[in-house]
Amino acid sequence: MPVRYSRKILYFTPEPAPLRPRFRVGIRLMDWTHGFAHRIFAGVVDFIRTGVDWELVYDAPSGFDLPSTPVDGDWDGHGLLTFRHTAEEAERWRARGIKVVNLSAEVPAGSDAFPRVTLDNEAVAVAAVDHFCSDLGLKNLAFWHDPDRNYSCERWEAFERIGRRAGCRVDLLEVPACRHPPESRAAEIERRAWPQLLKLPQPCGLFAKDDIAATWALRLCRTAGLRCPADISVLSVNDDPVFCHTSTPPLSSIRFPGRKVGFIAAELLHGLLTGTIPDTGQRVRVPPGPLVPRESTGMPDPGDPLVAKALDAIRSAPPNQSLSVPVLCEKIGVSRELLRKRMQGSIGSSPKQEIDRVRLMRLKMALVSQNATLEALADEFDFTGAEELCRYFKRLTGTSPGRYRADLQPRH
Repeated sequence: MPVRYSRKILYFTPEPAPLRPRFRVGIRLMDWTHGFAHRIFAGVVDFIRTGVDWELVYDAPSGFDLPSTPVDGDWDGHGLLTFRHTAEEAERWRARGIKVVNLSAEVPAGSDAFPRVTLDNEAVAVAAVDHFCSDLGLKNLAFWHDPDRNYSCERWEAFERIGRRAGCRVDLLEVPACRHPPESRAAEIERRAWPQLLKLPQPCGLFAKDDIAATWALRLCRTAGLRCPADISVLSVNDDPVFCHTSTPPLSSIRFPGRKVGFIAAELLHGLLTGTIPDTGQRVRVPPGPLVPRESTGMPDPGDPLVAKALDAIRSAPPNQSLSVPVLCEKIGVSRELLRKRMQGSIGSSPKQEIDRVRLMRLKMALVSQNATLEALADEFDFTGAEELCRYFKRLTGTSPGRYRADLQPRH
């Protein structure tokens, strides 16, 4: 190490630190995934901030203001995070030594699987069945399925198994989409789905394979005169804000955990690039984000006029006037014991449980849609203060309202 002298002060000039390897990494998403998969980018950047030297390449739509940088079969770089690819693209990437992590459950026919980081579809099915059975008290379930998609097959298999284990009837709506050419696909989906939807027992909880399928289901329900959620409650996966917020009614959905997927996929890819993780075609399954409740999974029709009257009174009660069971019975002119028996037989829950369920769902939606403080929400929902609200929420959910709200906030 060279030594310099300055008067009586001796100091050293350190040698430059060795350069870390710089990797050029491409990210490719399908156009229809941008509404939910954009969350992946934040996770990738989280990983880069741990100290790796990556140059990210993404062909972002810019209205032609930026030059196009396609990430396709001809793309040349060190690594690639991709959501869907063809067997031909896989062969060309392998020939050039490009390391790839697949972000989809789909694997092209005739192609060996790249390492994958995907949503845990078993956990998705658990969340869906729990919402329909525990939150809504439904006994009839159905699944909108595309048999040509692996992720749909995984969700259907788990949903059917878990639903039947919970004592539910589980029907299947088989609606293949990708096998049809684009110009006739929408018409074929409608033709196949329409008669199957009409045959579902009511009330029913319909779990759609994704937000796009759920959007179809809601449109067909309106056309057929089926009430959502009274006749058919609809739930989906991904929580794409465009589809969920523009549907009528707004769509409940299980959030795609994009940030976690992005971080884990980037970490795996870096291991492949540096040789610290072997390529074994491994698959990492990431638990889903929270279920975001909206109007498409509100209260179904119980089939008992007296219970329907009680439920209507519960739903129409102002949030700032807490409803008790005695007040409810007085309002509809029935004894507590009769109402308890009728509600237990019809929807499987007591009047007190149903009052709490509706109050809790309203509170959850307020936590998601409002920026109000807990004190303000306590006033809105007739609690004595934030502390009572927190105790009530934690008793029914096992978590605090603050944590629930934080988990639901999008992280960009």
